[in-house]
Amino acid sequence: MAHTNRSLYPIGDIPMHSWYHESDENNKESTMAELQSGSIPLSEHDHDWFKVMTNLAERSIRANLGNVLSDFVASQKPAYIEKIQYEATKYGLEFDEVFQIYRTATSSKEAQAMREELIKQKT
Repeated sequence: MAHTNRSLYPIGDIPMHSWYHESDENNKESTMAELQSGSIPLSEHDHDWFKVMTNLAERSIRANLGNVLSDFVASQKPAYIEKIQYEATKYGLEFDEVFQIYRTATSSKEAQAMREELIKQKT
């Protein structure tokens, strides 16, 4: 399935809502996915400004970090959709296959090895 920007589901027929939420065994929404990151190093200047912005927005640091990351993902997503589609086309793969490679890989080196293995399997 080739991806187009008009598609609501760039990874097959999985609704975007499902990308962000986990479901329990009864398929009821239970929790949002969490990114385990530990500590995020910031310069003193950025740390101070982030605290000021968070307090002025009347949010917790955790909630504000979630908003910042969501905004970043939303702003960068179109460029990455284009990159994934380019790689899929270049190597004769499906958009969903390339997306899953990068979603599950723990490093770019591992992603490259996974892509090469998938290409071998298809030839």
